[in-house]
Amino acid sequence: LPDDFHKRVEEGSIILEQSTEWLFCEAGLTLGSEDSQVNADIVIIATGCNGDHRLMSLFKSPAIQKLILSSSSGEAPLY
Repeated sequence: LPDDFHKRVEEGSIILEQSTEWLFCEAGLTLGSEDSQVNADIVIIATGCNGDHRLMSLFKSPAIQKLILSSSSGEAPLY
């Protein structure tokens, strides 16, 4: 973690959210219901163990799934 990670979380420039349902939207993310929109320039999806397979299961598109599995770094440009 960067040295100032916790400070940025406290000041609100980094927002941590947990949700079982989410969608990308033009402004960032919609969590749970459409009333819970999070404006975001960057979205980091942390899935834990076997992250590539968990991340792949979040997307229905075979093209996105292939992109995730083909990345040796675990990073996938989703735009």
